[in-house]
Amino acid sequence: MLKQLWPWMAFAALAAGIHLAQPAFFPQVWQLINAGDARDIAAYLRSFGSWTVAASILINIIINLSGILPTVLISGANAVVFGLGGGIVVSWIGECLGTVIAFLLWRSLLQQAARRIICRSPRLSLADEFSGKNGFKAMLVARLIPLAPSGLITLLGAVSSMSFADMLWATLIGKLPSIVLEVLLGHQLAFAQDNSLRLLLLLLVVATGYGYFWWRKRRPRQGGDDDKPRCP
Repeated sequence: MLKQLWPWMAFAALAAGIHLAQPAFFPQVWQLINAGDARDIAAYLRSFGSWTVAASILINIIINLSGILPTVLISGANAVVFGLGGGIVVSWIGECLGTVIAFLLWRSLLQQAARRIICRSPRLSLADEFSGKNGFKAMLVARLIPLAPSGLITLLGAVSSMSFADMLWATLIGKLPSIVLEVLLGHQLAFAQDNSLRLLLLLLVVATGYGYFWWRKRRPRQGGDDDKPRCP
């Protein structure tokens, strides 16, 4: 049991240290993300001075651990603070670190319980077997989709049979193009009144990307009955 919980104990110790050093950090981050203004987040990041990069990466880790909070706001704030190029680099590092930490934490806590549930369902067992054999491809496709819920994707990967190496390489590769788009979109959202046309074009690109993936998923497969999923 201790082996499963030690990553959470280490993270809790780190969180406690941050809280003691900056008691307002976690409440402030939660308030800023809920407010949804990348410029306010950027101003908060600048208040850390030489620790701005570390603060940005930490916020990204928190967002990934939550499973539901959007990363586009911190990506946009990074673009405001560090410029587009610097924002892409800092956001990519933050998201990759956040994904790795979240994957290890969720796997240590939930995988054994998830295994018991998966083994009771033939359908879940087939899906889990697929993730074990094709983890890199499945995770890569998920990471390439812009604005996808990164934390939720990480959580699903953590409770599956996907290897850590497959998750890591798929995240390092797949996150880069989606981060570029998120940084650009977040930057345009921060200055929406001045860049309304470019914002509209970026939203169109995102919508086109989602439409393509939806079409690929819905398109009938070519082949015989062997290609169809087996019902239990």
